[in-house]
Amino acid sequence: MIVVAWNPLSGNLIPVGKATGFSVQKRSYRAVIVDDEWLIRSELRMLLGNFPEISVVGEAATVYEAAEVIRRTRPDVVFLDIQMPGESGLRLLDMVERDFEVVFVTAYPQYREEAMKFRPKAYLLKPIRVGDLSQVIAQLAKGKESHEDPGSQR
Repeated sequence: MIVVAWNPLSGNLIPVGKATGFSVQKRSYRAVIVDDEWLIRSELRMLLGNFPEISVVGEAATVYEAAEVIRRTRPDVVFLDIQMPGESGLRLLDMVERDFEVVFVTAYPQYREEAMKFRPKAYLLKPIRVGDLSQVIAQLAKGKESHEDPGSQR
């Protein structure tokens, strides 16, 4: 049996775990935030704090820092900016073993087509809307194989 909870941010029920006997096994997700702007990293960390199933285990300001943080922390999901000084966030995905979901977080809609080649969980446009983020978290909880795009609705 799947256990659901009301998400006041989205106004929807979202799956939060599986009931086994009398206990609930809740899935948690280890997240890394990659963005060259510390204010954006801080805002996203704060927004993710509204979702108890998400634990931010690392942050990085460059692609090279991100590669190291990802290798060290082995996250389930990476929230990744695309346009950063030095290297593109897209380049990061060629530098690391990809055993995590990717959520692109960018101010530039023109990278969407290229980014979709990496089959991200979502492509969110800055400023990040809580409703879009809530949908992404719900998709992670559902374990969807399809890679929907809540952020492209704008």
